[in-house]
Amino acid sequence: MDLHTIIKKAYIEWKQNPSHAVDELEVISKYSYMFNPKNIDNLTASNYKSFLNFRNNKHWTGLERQGSKITQDMQKFKNTLKLLLDETIPIDQRIRRIRDKNSPNF
Repeated sequence: MDLHTIIKKAYIEWKQNPSHAVDELEVISKYSYMFNPKNIDNLTASNYKSFLNFRNNKHWTGLERQGSKITQDMQKFKNTLKLLLDETIPIDQRIRRIRDKNSPNF
């Protein structure tokens, strides 16, 4: 079985579990405002670290370990989020800009 098939299978199984749907709605209602492009300037390190906690995001584990590193330069982090959320720029260009070590968005 290839990786694409495994990911698709896991996604379908996850979506079919009713408790996951409830968790997803709870997390979205609690945190979606933070990642709204119009609200990125109000994002705090504390809010973001709260989102990284598995008990809060109910989906990803191990993200907390990166919280302090990611929020070390909050202005740069906010600028990166704004760029990633800017749908007027093709996604491949947005990703290239944050991955290019010579870019101010790296």
